[in-house]
Amino acid sequence: MKDFVKSLKFRLILLCVALVLIPEVILCVGILNTYESRAISIRESEVLSQAKILANKISTSEYFTEMARA
Repeated sequence: MKDFVKSLKFRLILLCVALVLIPEVILCVGILNTYESRAISIRESEVLSQAKILANKISTSEYFTEMARA
């Protein structure tokens, strides 16, 4: 077992695995961060749009003026 760990074949296998895994991890983290920020941005715009719709409905229904009279 010690001979295999010290062998060139083991080192090449280890190098190949490292060359595959390191870029994969970097890309995965980058893609996840981009996706997360994009999802948050989309959700923010949806909530803002819903808030504007709700504000327009409240203002056109004269809800606050009716409550002030009561």
